[in-house]
Amino acid sequence: MKNFIQNKPFWALFGTQLFGSFNDNFFRSAFVTLITFHLVGTSETAISLFVSAGFGLFMFPAFLFSPLAGQLADRFDKSLIIRWVKISEVLIVTLSAYGFVYKDPYLLLATIFFMGVHTAFFSPVKYSILPDILPEEKVLSGNGYIEAGIFLAIMLGTLGGAVMIHLEISPFLLSFLLILVALLGLVCSWLIPPIPSRAPDLKIRASWTGEVKRLFRYTQREERVYRAIIAISWFWLVGTVLLSQLPSFIKDVIRVEENVFIFLLLLFTLGVGIGSLLCNWVFETKITTKHVPLLALLMAILLFDIANFGSPLSETPLSLFSFLRSFQGLRLTADIFVLSFVGGLFIVPLYAFIQTHVLPSKRSQVIAFNNIINAGFMVFASFASFCLLSLNVSIPTLIFLTAFGQVAVAIYVIRILPDSVLRYFLLKYLRFLFRFKA
Repeated sequence: MKNFIQNKPFWALFGTQLFGSFNDNFFRSAFVTLITFHLVGTSETAISLFVSAGFGLFMFPAFLFSPLAGQLADRFDKSLIIRWVKISEVLIVTLSAYGFVYKDPYLLLATIFFMGVHTAFFSPVKYSILPDILPEEKVLSGNGYIEAGIFLAIMLGTLGGAVMIHLEISPFLLSFLLILVALLGLVCSWLIPPIPSRAPDLKIRASWTGEVKRLFRYTQREERVYRAIIAISWFWLVGTVLLSQLPSFIKDVIRVEENVFIFLLLLFTLGVGIGSLLCNWVFETKITTKHVPLLALLMAILLFDIANFGSPLSETPLSLFSFLRSFQGLRLTADIFVLSFVGGLFIVPLYAFIQTHVLPSKRSQVIAFNNIINAGFMVFASFASFCLLSLNVSIPTLIFLTAFGQVAVAIYVIRILPDSVLRYFLLKYLRFLFRFKA
C-alpha cells in the first residue's frame, strides 16, 4: 500500500483526470441550468432542443474521433498526448468564458462540442496508461481510484455548475474557476513521466469505418474482452436511464420534494465511489471476472424493486426528513445505494480485465472501441427512453424493462468467466443433480 501511495505518476494522472472530469460536468451543468432557468425569452421547446443538442454534441465526438484517438495513444508517447489535450482544455474553457458572460447559447454549444473532442482524445489514454505506470497487481486498485475520482468529479461538478448559475454568481468568477481548474489539470499532466510508444511502427488509418471494423473483428476473436465491453456499455446504459429519469421519478411518481432528488443523486455517486474503492479489498487485489454475472444479477433484482415504486408515497410531497422516516423511503434509499455500490464492484474489474488481456500495442485502440460502444449504448438509452415515454409508458415500466435487460446481460456475460470456472460450476451442478436423483 505504501508503494502505491508513493507512486507519483499515478497520482499525477489521477489529478489530471479529476480536474478534467470536474470541468466537463461543471461546464455542462452550468450550461443546462443557464438555458433552462436563466435565458430570458426562450420557449420550452427551444430549451429542450438546446439541452438535447448539448447532449448530442458532447457524445458525437466519441463516435467520430475515438478510432483516431486510440491509434495516436498507441503510436506516440501517452504523456505527451495528455499534455496537448490539457492545453486544448485551457483554450476551450477560455472560449466558453465569452459564452457565459454574454449568455450566448450557440457559442456554448460549440464549446460543448470541443469539450467532447477533448474527452474523446483523453479517454483512451487515461485507461491504457495505467498498466504502464502501475505493476499488474496494482491495476485493479488504480482503476478503483480512477472510477471513484470520476464519480466524485461528476458529483461536485454537476452540483457546482448548477448552484453557481442558480445563485447568479458572476459569470467572470464562473469562467475564472473553469480556467483555474483546467490549469491545475495541465500542471498535473506535466508531472506524468514519458511513456514509451507501445506501437512505434503503427500506421495511422484515417478511415473511420475501416478502423471500427478492424477493432470489432479483433475483439470478436478475443471473446471475453468483447463481452467485457458489452457489460461495461450496459452499465452506462443503466446509469443513463436511471439518472435521466430520476428527477421525474422523484417529482411525478413518488412525489417527494426536490431535496430528496439531490440526496439520492449524491447517494448514487457515493455508492459507486465506495464500491470502486473497495474493489481491491473485495477481490483481494486479483483481476477476476468470476463475480461479474452474480453482480449483474443482483443489480437486476434491485432494479426490479425500484420499478415497484409506482405510486406516490404520500398525499402531499414528503420532505427529506419525512422520506427517510418512512419504510418506503428507507427501502428506496437502500435500493439506490446498494445498486450503485454493486455497480462500482461490477465495472472496475471489467476495465482492469480489458487493460490486462489485450496486447499492449492495441490497448488504447481497444479502449477507444469500448468508448464508441459505450457512447452508442448511452445514445440508444436516451432515444429508447424518449420513444417509450412518448408512447405513455410509465417511468416504473421503463425501469422494469431495463431490469429485464439486466437479466439478459447477466446471462450473456457468463461466457466472460474463465473455462476453468465454468467447468467448476458445471461439475458442482452435475454432482448436485445426480445426488438429488439418487
